[in-house]
Amino acid sequence: FVDEQDDVVQKFYKLAYFALGFYFLATFFNLFFFWTVRERTYIYFALFLLFLCVEIFTQGVGRVYPELIKYNGVFIIIALFFYFHFVRHYFNTFQYTSRWDKFLLGISGLIFINVIGRVFFPGNEFAGNVSLITVFFISQVTVLVTFVLFIRKRKQPAKFFMIAILPNLLFQLLFGLSVVIAQLGVEVPYFLGWIQQNSNAISITTTCWMILLFTWVLFKRYDQQRKEIAQQQLDKERLAKEKEIERSNLIEQQKIELEKTVDERTAELKQSLHELRATQSQLIQSEKMAS
Repeated sequence: FVDEQDDVVQKFYKLAYFALGFYFLATFFNLFFFWTVRERTYIYFALFLLFLCVEIFTQGVGRVYPELIKYNGVFIIIALFFYFHFVRHYFNTFQYTSRWDKFLLGISGLIFINVIGRVFFPGNEFAGNVSLITVFFISQVTVLVTFVLFIRKRKQPAKFFMIAILPNLLFQLLFGLSVVIAQLGVEVPYFLGWIQQNSNAISITTTCWMILLFTWVLFKRYDQQRKEIAQQQLDKERLAKEKEIERSNLIEQQKIELEKTVDERTAELKQSLHELRATQSQLIQSEKMAS
């Protein structure tokens, strides 16, 4: 199919399916991390990557099976749903900023409603516009505000987060702005027009950068957690050994005290026996004298 297309489409699909393989690889990495440490951050990021893969695959298959085109964009919104929950667990918003975490849950609920609208009403312009606003504006601004909240708290994950999302964030905002300007019937500036023309390549490139950096950061977190788990295991073993040593010492001390008690009782019994013999001798002597 790709070989029969023009040069522009060929370049796009070659880049897209390279990205598809890269996304799958990152998905399996994060699934492995989740399987090892059982932290939800990894599973949400893996699901985000998985639906990005499905979106790219659907775009390609939709060229051959046009009936799939009506679902174009659904999987990217589902990916955004899991991306929001990844951000929540990445920053632990439910622990540090409970009110903002509730707002994020509300936005993710809105995204879920958009998914239902796009699935059951694929030709509905209202559902499509709401999805567009959510994807290009509300979601990006929400993620940016989340970063600002945590950079003020001097949280180390916030710095890596901004480095990862900044290129894609700028692209999404500029692309959304160009779409809005085009819908208003105003002439799109040259720079925004260039972004529209090369939106696929820019989106894939910036997304690959984001995924690469996030996977590296999560790998470092995984490595740190693995070390902490190993340290906790060592601490448990050391504590168990200390308890065993303490128990052995207690048994030894009890044994010594028991032996001491036995020696004291034995001495008392010997003394009692000696006194009893002396008393018997006195009685015998008295009887003899009485006789």
